[in-house]
Amino acid sequence: VVGRNVRDLDDVDARLFAGDSPQLGPSTTEQDGNHYRVSVTPIRAFENAKPFFYVYVKVKTNAVEAKKSDIAKTFVAGSLLCVVFSSLVLIVFTRRYVIRPLARLAGSADRLAEGELDTAIPLHRDDEIGTLARSFDAMRHAIREKITQLEGANRRLTELDSMKSAFLSSVSHELRTPLTSILGYAKLIAKNFEKHFLPAAADAKLTAQAGRIRQNLTIIQLEGERLGRMINDVLDLHKIESGHMVWNFGAHAPAEL
Repeated sequence: VVGRNVRDLDDVDARLFAGDSPQLGPSTTEQDGNHYRVSVTPIRAFENAKPFFYVYVKVKTNAVEAKKSDIAKTFVAGSLLCVVFSSLVLIVFTRRYVIRPLARLAGSADRLAEGELDTAIPLHRDDEIGTLARSFDAMRHAIREKITQLEGANRRLTELDSMKSAFLSSVSHELRTPLTSILGYAKLIAKNFEKHFLPAAADAKLTAQAGRIRQNLTIIQLEGERLGRMINDVLDLHKIESGHMVWNFGAHAPAEL
């Protein structure tokens, strides 16, 4: 077509040359159901000079478009496969290195909560889960140490309580024996005094002295009985603490008590 007017060619898009200056540069057009790539290049003797002629290039691009479509489909399919494969890898990795260790750690924590302080906690990891596991293990050792201390303190308190109970029981019985003797002798002295010495008081002075002696003997008896009740209360308290107290429940009128 060299030397011919492109406007006279049948397969030339006349719109490219409408007006005085043609549309330069590559463009895409469609004709008879086919896709074409069209380029118009001016040939000049020097810059800004009027072109001697134009080089018109028209290339059919159906195969290129089909190839682009195949490449796009391949890219989409490959991207989907990559996404699916990456998701599977992420799921397996998360399940193996995150979910399972956390589940084992949660199981260990549950056993610790149930009092199984000898439960082994895996400490081989160096990540955040390993840090959490070491924290649980430190807490386990601290709880065990505190329990050991509390058990020792409880044993000492039990020993002290036994010593206290033995002391109260011993002191109560040791006090009861001489107190019984004191009360018995006080009653015997009062009886003999009234029988043998009181009738012998002939004057008022001896009578007054005899009254004071009787009053003192009465005070000894009353205070001894009060001390006996206090000893009984101590023994009852000891029985209550040791669980040997026998209770008699029944209905009583407050006025009778």
